[in-house]
Amino acid sequence: MQITRRDMGRIALASVPLASAFGAKKINSRFGGVQIGAITYSFNRIANPDPEAILKAYVEIGLGEAELMSNHCEALAGAPAMPMFGRPGGGPRPPAAPGAPAAPRPPAGPRPQLTPEQLAERKAAMEKLAAWRATTNTSTWQGVAKKFKDSGIDLALLCFNMQDSMKDEDIEYGFNMAKALGVKGITTSTTMTMAKRIAPIADKHKLLVGYHGHDATNDPNQTATLESYKP
Repeated sequence: MQITRRDMGRIALASVPLASAFGAKKINSRFGGVQIGAITYSFNRIANPDPEAILKAYVEIGLGEAELMSNHCEALAGAPAMPMFGRPGGGPRPPAAPGAPAAPRPPAGPRPQLTPEQLAERKAAMEKLAAWRATTNTSTWQGVAKKFKDSGIDLALLCFNMQDSMKDEDIEYGFNMAKALGVKGITTSTTMTMAKRIAPIADKHKLLVGYHGHDATNDPNQTATLESYKP
């Protein structure tokens, strides 16, 4: 039987759902024996309003391992978006001349003062997010893990920042997210006082915790010096 070019196109289109069912081939970003990956924070500027753009960026660049920020995890799971105002940043890049390299972004300025209306909007958004979080379960995060797997990306770590103001149930929320994602550990920007609270919860969940280092070497409550990591 003779197969036309149009027939081949139809066969190719029909095979796309089948390929998706088996998942994409894992992206190999190991060079010279060293695994190269990135934290999703590196793609923060393209994550809103479409968090799926993060996955597309990993595939386009060829990165096969990810450290997933918890807010990006929630966004990929369908969490209600938080307002973007009040966040410091340098704004968009100035346009570059044709053929010239991209111009650097302006330096980030101080955090702008929020208006009463913006404060009210942020409060309402936080309440909406809290209500959404109460509906999440293991399946919520497994769905996010599948998005990475189907894109050929190994989801290695969850970055869940834990602040002193958090309740124990807030910490549990992050560890439950990590377990459902199937990552090997949690990374966090936190304090030494919080580390004492995190340790027993990490032991209970049998998950490793890695602390992001900071440059506040004059603050003994920060993971900023070698002494911070002494038992």
